Amino acid sequence: MTTTRRIGFTAALVLTATAIAVPAAAAPAASDPLYPMEEAVIEHVYVQTAMDSDRDGRRDLVRADIVRPAAAPDGTVPSIITASGYNGTPGGKPYLDDANRDTSSLRFMPGVYDNYFVPRGYAYLSVDVAGTNWSEGCVDNVGPNDVESVAAVIRWLHREPDAIAYRQLDRAELVDAPWSSGRSAVTGISYDGGIANAVATSEAVPGLETVIPIAGGTSAYNTRPNGVYVGAGTAEFSEWLTEPEPAGTEQPTLPPRLREHQAQKRLQCQADFDRMRAESDPQERTYNAFWKARDYADRVDRIAANGVSVFTVMGQGDMIVRTNEFDEHWAAMQRAGVESKLWLHQRGHIDPFDADRDGWMSTLHAWLDHELMGIDNGATDAPAVRVELGPDAWTESDRWPIAGSTPVPLSLHGGGDGGVGRITTAPSSGGIESFVGAQLPDATPFGMTAGAEDPQPGPDRLIYVSEPFETATRISGTPSVSLRVAGEASDMNVSAALVDYGPGEYVDWTIDAGVEALPTAREWGEPTEDEDLLVADTRARSTAAGSYTFSRGTASLAHHETLTRYTPVAADEMVQLGWDLYAADHVIPAGHRLGVILYNNSVQLDPGTVGDYVGTAGATIDLAASSVTVPVVGLPRADWAAPTGPTAPTDPTTPTAPADPSDRDPSTPPTDTVSDRDRGDPQVSAQGGSRTLSRTGADAGVVAGAGLLLLLAGAGMLALPRRRRA
Repeated sequence: MTTTRRIGFTAALVLTATAIAVPAAAAPAASDPLYPMEEAVIEHVYVQTAMDSDRDGRRDLVRADIVRPAAAPDGTVPSIITASGYNGTPGGKPYLDDANRDTSSLRFMPGVYDNYFVPRGYAYLSVDVAGTNWSEGCVDNVGPNDVESVAAVIRWLHREPDAIAYRQLDRAELVDAPWSSGRSAVTGISYDGGIANAVATSEAVPGLETVIPIAGGTSAYNTRPNGVYVGAGTAEFSEWLTEPEPAGTEQPTLPPRLREHQAQKRLQCQADFDRMRAESDPQERTYNAFWKARDYADRVDRIAANGVSVFTVMGQGDMIVRTNEFDEHWAAMQRAGVESKLWLHQRGHIDPFDADRDGWMSTLHAWLDHELMGIDNGATDAPAVRVELGPDAWTESDRWPIAGSTPVPLSLHGGGDGGVGRITTAPSSGGIESFVGAQLPDATPFGMTAGAEDPQPGPDRLIYVSEPFETATRISGTPSVSLRVAGEASDMNVSAALVDYGPGEYVDWTIDAGVEALPTAREWGEPTEDEDLLVADTRARSTAAGSYTFSRGTASLAHHETLTRYTPVAADEMVQLGWDLYAADHVIPAGHRLGVILYNNSVQLDPGTVGDYVGTAGATIDLAASSVTVPVVGLPRADWAAPTGPTAPTDPTTPTAPADPSDRDPSTPPTDTVSDRDRGDPQVSAQGGSRTLSRTGADAGVVAGAGLLLLLAGAGMLALPRRRRA
């Protein structure tokens, strides 16, 4: 975590003479609940944006619902903002007059956060992004329109000279924010968390101090990681957000006036949705200019320039917004010097309030007090990273991956008659192995292995395991895979999973996202007449099992060269396919074994046939030129160095990986590195920089042998290619 802080907001006060109160430096240790919730002001405004995304000749107005203290400390309060496209869908917000919600204020703000923070001197805002609910404009799923929707509200809170808000959509009554200190935070979960990540990169967010994305995306392309086919995408989601209950919906729940408005809005924005669908390239799934515009991991330098801090929360069991959404973004923030904090739990798609109520609320409270009120409480001096390594077993560190984590390449040794091979740091004994096409249940911790302690071989998978570990070994970081592979189809998926084989009590995020409610309950925040804030205490929901899948990932064979170009492969042609698995932090106890499973497709992905894409197709792996790289804390020990048990004999017809390039068979392609910007769309190439995406032939780290491997790992010299889009 860096300690570089911003000076832009304070400097702006001096230069513009804007009358905004700034919290004093000598503040108390924590904000106290001094402002009764029963006296809080509930209001709404429509903030004018800088865009006319629906092309009606007027700048779009976006709705913001506000709950704030009636009597503000020092006359002003900072703001906590959530922004969403879901508020116009069934189950949205509770209005005094739901039938006419466009002119009605809320009965109360849903959730506990406003009840906790408003009494402590914060305003809490809920923003409906453009094109959703009664906000004007067109939604674009964490695209530029969503970003400007929130940025406009931030500017209004900062009381910029050209920032305008109205009480109603008729634009008759202007509304100012004299109660605002000008300092704001943006937070949210899932799609809303993605908006928080995105708005931090805006060039027009004065007063934005921090964002707190919870299970939030950082690049929309990550919803189709590594070029895999996922079916419906950004355009379809935007259409649903605009009109969630179209004509013909059985038993609609939204008010009739809103549904009529949404139907008109859908017609008004349909051309945009059609354009999004075409530009997103759903057939070939390339990373192009459309996805570049929604890649906020590529704009971390803008976050640093804005002086915005980032408090990220992710779940390792989250199969909706997976950990591939945070690792690259987190690493880029460390390089850019962004003040940052991370919670990495083992549950599913949840708010951390449900994982550790006391720990989360105290940490969040301290963070917001520090960032928005300027309270010197040591919030940024505490360890930057908190990781859950087992059910309710948390540990802290100053960095992630934790210090000492080193990428260690492991070679694959054939399984012979037993069907289970070995992974070691020794050179592979070579051979060819195959699996048949199938979708495996990898979106659960136990589905791939049935929770069994011993590997369960089958024709639809290849399994490789280590020897039992002599001591507990922590894996912290992003694993990766490089396979020499030939597929039965020219456009198909290949998948890999990492498994901890050994009995234990594991977080079971397949049930209630890994959260178990307890009989005891407490109130969080100050209740109102309309709200019951009595919330059950929780703990991690766990299951005793013999194995646990802790990372997985899928890649498209038709993007083996680069994600910026569609390159289908002739059936049975061997190519090198490399990709990252989902980031993980997991301890393999002593006596357990690390396992790798190779297979065709994830149960989460489309099983059908679209164009050349085939959802279920088998593949053949050349073991001599294949490896799995695991981020191991500390050096791999000698018990990784040599295989034991049966291994497949080397097929004399199988090309082996020569140690010296001069010995290579001339028919074997030379080792090559392919960057997106070398081979991609010119619009992408112009952005500069390069990352290696693939390689052919032998994996140098494996061929070098165990002795050299250990030396390289210890010296931190291993720099194996990672398949990236940009």
